Amino acid sequence: MSQSRRLSQSMTGSWMEASGFLQYGGSVDPSSEDVEEWLGAWRTTFARDLIDMRVVPVNADTSVEDACELLLTENTGCLAVRGSTASDGSTKHLAGLYSGLFDYADVNAFLTLAATQHTLLPEDLRGNQRVNDIVTAAKAGQVPVHLVSNLSDKNPIEILPYNATLVSLLEVFARGTHRTLIKSSNESEDFLGMVSDRRLLAWFNAYAKETQSFKKYLSNPIQSLSLPSLNLNDAVVSAYSSATILDSMKLMSEQGVSSVAVLEEKNGSLLSAVSVTDIGKIVVPSQSNQILTMPLHYFIGAIKDPDGSTDGVDKYPGSSVPPHTPHAISVSLPTWRDNVGYEEGEKRVVNKMVSGYPRFFIHLSIGKLATVCEQKYAVGNEKCMLFPTRKIAEYCRSFIQRRSTDLGAPVTARLVQLVICPEDTQNDGSPAPESRGSCAELHIALLPETSFPIAREFWQHTGLGISSRFAERCLSLLPKSSPVIEQAPSPAVKALGRRYAAVKTPAVKQSNGDPAQAFDEANPDLVYLEERYGRNLPQHAAAMAKRVLRSRVAGILVKDNGPSLAQQELVDGPSVRGIASVTADEVYLYPTGMSAIWSAHSLALSVLPPAKSVCFGFPYTDTLKILQKWGPGCHFLGFGVDSDIDELEKILAVETEREPTKPPIVALFTEFPSNPLLRSANMPRLRALADKYDFLIVVDETIGNFVNVEVLPYADILVSSLTKVFSGASNVMGGSLILNPQGRHYAALKEYMNNNFDDVYFNEDAIFMERNSRDFKRRVRVIDANSEAVCDFLRSKSLAGGAPPSSAVIKEVFYPKYILRENYDVCRIKTPDAEDGKEGGFGGLFSLTFTSKAASEAFFDGLPCYKGPSLGTNFTLACPFTILAHYGELDWAAKYGVEAGLVRISVGMEDRETLLRSFEVALRAAENTISAA
Repeated sequence: MSQSRRLSQSMTGSWMEASGFLQYGGSVDPSSEDVEEWLGAWRTTFARDLIDMRVVPVNADTSVEDACELLLTENTGCLAVRGSTASDGSTKHLAGLYSGLFDYADVNAFLTLAATQHTLLPEDLRGNQRVNDIVTAAKAGQVPVHLVSNLSDKNPIEILPYNATLVSLLEVFARGTHRTLIKSSNESEDFLGMVSDRRLLAWFNAYAKETQSFKKYLSNPIQSLSLPSLNLNDAVVSAYSSATILDSMKLMSEQGVSSVAVLEEKNGSLLSAVSVTDIGKIVVPSQSNQILTMPLHYFIGAIKDPDGSTDGVDKYPGSSVPPHTPHAISVSLPTWRDNVGYEEGEKRVVNKMVSGYPRFFIHLSIGKLATVCEQKYAVGNEKCMLFPTRKIAEYCRSFIQRRSTDLGAPVTARLVQLVICPEDTQNDGSPAPESRGSCAELHIALLPETSFPIAREFWQHTGLGISSRFAERCLSLLPKSSPVIEQAPSPAVKALGRRYAAVKTPAVKQSNGDPAQAFDEANPDLVYLEERYGRNLPQHAAAMAKRVLRSRVAGILVKDNGPSLAQQELVDGPSVRGIASVTADEVYLYPTGMSAIWSAHSLALSVLPPAKSVCFGFPYTDTLKILQKWGPGCHFLGFGVDSDIDELEKILAVETEREPTKPPIVALFTEFPSNPLLRSANMPRLRALADKYDFLIVVDETIGNFVNVEVLPYADILVSSLTKVFSGASNVMGGSLILNPQGRHYAALKEYMNNNFDDVYFNEDAIFMERNSRDFKRRVRVIDANSEAVCDFLRSKSLAGGAPPSSAVIKEVFYPKYILRENYDVCRIKTPDAEDGKEGGFGGLFSLTFTSKAASEAFFDGLPCYKGPSLGTNFTLACPFTILAHYGELDWAAKYGVEAGLVRISVGMEDRETLLRSFEVALRAAENTISAA
């Protein structure tokens, strides 16, 4: 790494003669009287009074990955590295002894090294012992943070005593550091905190306002000031807006600066700046290495707000949410008009979509692979659907045949199996090692194009199609020279400009093939960023990742959160789910939450005598569709309140009287709480009916989640979409199904699963899900607290909360704290958690209804957050739910209280005050519709 070029002249000597600091060369010299006045104030100001940062320690042998996560979770700009490295390489932990600092400048230097280390020659490594040690540690599996401490050469550790004054601070910062630690006392090894250079500048700004002579001195041109520590560059270090994030990272590292200016391509005008902190706060949490190829003109848009969020208003419809995430599960639909345009099929919206919720939107990689298969196998105008196993493809064929027959135009699908293996030989002609073991098996259902919408129904309702990562795996195995691949359509890749002011770097190689492959081919060490820095387990550890996931879902892991957990012996304990005997063996993983629900329905129909099901409460749309389109049908009790249970009792009594030898229904499906009205069912009453009439209860706990609620004791089968808050990152799908070992039908259910369950969860998806879910509980706690604060604020402004009808625009806030609270509290966990001492919260989802259509639209359009489908994301995400889920049946949905103007919001982990301000902005926009009416 290059030496910092901003490191200023070292100041030596006694500050008792500190007037020399202000009389060094320069064209403007202050008077001796002014100097004495200033120094008098500075010598009586203690450095400890300027502390603005707490000391957040990190052990020296902690991995860089964990240290980076600590920077983010602690919302701090710097960590103090505790401990020192002995000569034998071991780390000695000495209380209170800090050997270095680790900040975002070091993160930038480390990421730059990781992304470019493949360009280093052996002599480069021999000439730089630190870099050599880092590369060696990375290859061994983990880079300890002490190796990266001050890797930027801009972050040395400086310590000042308790009684140090502002003059001492000046001396320290004149040496080029950005912060210094302040001891709690001269005898103690503890520290009060840290003072940052920004805090020092803020103090001087305030001092200048109070001291006229100092203010006058600072009003001179900066180049004329007689400051020896002033080290002005003769040129601005800058990059053009078409350069990439990786370009800017390299530039900051090579030039030894903390930020670079971003210039407009055509005229060179200044657009903005990118700093190492921006890199750390946005690149570090990113779930894709493709963010490194993001042009700076996009990046500066993402960092324009203090919290790093975008305001949603200027986001074009169709982009992925989060931005530049290749496997994103949401899509930006930032205005009400955009959502209606999506439903209406407007080209300005649908033609720009690069992502979407995977069961509704065919990912571009899946579409590309489907085109390859159609070119190879289709006859005439046939289209295809892609599945991971023969059994699922046969399910699809059966559904197509039955559904098309019901519609009066019977169709039969053809099935083709395709096994894709790596090329059999290497470049030198020798056999490729283990090529067969890395093959991908693909099952293709081909059908007439006119019947493709029926196949889409199966894809959407069951969630059993291949994932985008599975598709990319298949594409990566196809021969690069294949004419089929060359003909397959793919999104156009714009060649990005690579010009920036100070340093030119080689252009990133583009590929006409798979986007992920293009990225890996261009920079093979970016795989390192994704797997090492991203804390993913290696691909061969997929089985262990799934084992960890099942234990985590079962609530039995004694130790969790550690990135190396899956590489150790797992320690299981009693389940925290209310049934202590639950183990990982009762948990089954699925590729999506909906596939878990579909499988639960199939399981019920297979174990119990065939009968109708009951859908209790207004559910997410596809749950009801599954119960209606597979099996004998269902009874829909869409309000989910006690009067519906009264109706259920009547149905059960009638069916039992009609056929007393079998259960009156096969199963009751309910969400706890429901989506989108957040209603909680009376679970004890439902359980009593299930025991009396011998039917199954299937509960979807996605919204409540097992950090907040304990519903397994009332369920025979528990399902959840792991895609949501369990993952949080909005970049991978997954689902789970749990059997209650104390349920009366457990033995039959378990036997069926033992004989029929197929693991179709793609390994790479499981690896990402395991990584994302390590801090599940911590994230839920933050989201719960944020949601409750936002909902309390909004309800106080609503008609339901007592706001005046003349000024209120919100009718109701649908949130478990206010809606059927007594039912929710029955299952809410009230025992303080053993780790954090907290009780279960009310979740991160709520919905709003408004007094007018105009207010709904204005609130949604004015809300500064991401807008798109899905929920449970680490960031706040809003959508006009009824428009997206029930656009073709708005009147029907309204009968159950799901109004056309309903806005559903999934609250994220943003700063709480920032969130509240965002909702204030949206509320004002809605209130303005009253005065405009």
